[in-house]
Amino acid sequence: MPRPGSRLRLRLRLSRPTGRDVALVGGAVVASSIWVPAPAWAHGGLSGPSDNVATFLVIGAIVVIFTWLRLRGRDLDRARRRMLPAMPAAAALMVVAAVLTPTFVSTKPSKNRPATAARLQILSPAPGAHTGQNVDVKLALRGGKVVPQAEVLPPKLPSAQGHIHVRLDGNLISMSYGLDEKLTNLSPGPHAVQAEYVAVDHAPFKNDVVATVLFTVD
Repeated sequence: MPRPGSRLRLRLRLSRPTGRDVALVGGAVVASSIWVPAPAWAHGGLSGPSDNVATFLVIGAIVVIFTWLRLRGRDLDRARRRMLPAMPAAAALMVVAAVLTPTFVSTKPSKNRPATAARLQILSPAPGAHTGQNVDVKLALRGGKVVPQAEVLPPKLPSAQGHIHVRLDGNLISMSYGLDEKLTNLSPGPHAVQAEYVAVDHAPFKNDVVATVLFTVD
């Protein structure tokens, strides 16, 4: 017969992971953060649902692995002993599902786009300017704020926060979190630089906020 309090001591031992357990879980967290993209990396006009699902799946996998590390080698009842070998496989499947979320979770921008009062202007190069092969693009934003990428997208997209997309001759070259961009090694001849202020999910606002300048590289 177990002595009084033995179940309590066993429960405390089960809830206290070893240093090795902590190291393994930490390694899993780092590996997951490198392998699986964060929601904020949903560039190209994504609203982020697939990335949010991927994040929850990775967190779930880490929880399963942590639970497995706590339980293995313990004196368990029959039901838990049967469950234990399947836990690493379940965690692996969750990580695989996280990587594949774009194939089964919609990544289309939300139909209810926020409108913004922000206005964007290209200060440099000036319209019609003649420049060298390296051009410093300088922008001015009024009525809005450029913010860093977020780990998780907010439920309601703010109307006065976003990022900057820069296009050169119609090609997207930068998704920036600032108001300066450097263009290098441009070919001689006419060029068009376009800057767009987009929402924090990298999709346009309901009213497009775009500025375009034509210039020539000598």
